Amino acid sequence: MNVLPFTLFLSFLLALLFLTLYIRSHHRNRHTSPEQQSLIPFRDEDSTPTPSEQPPKHP
Repeated sequence: MNVLPFTLFLSFLLALLFLTLYIRSHHRNRHTSPEQQSLIPFRDEDSTPTPSEQPPKHP
């Protein structure tokens, strides 16, 4: 029966950790929408074109 109080205490700590991280994440992303967050993996890291991607200059 000594395991039951330890299990309840551990469950309480995990629930508290989840709530803390959820609230922190919610406050951090308050001004973004789920659509914007879903497009983050497609964002270019470097938005400037490389010289090979630029069109050739003709006089």
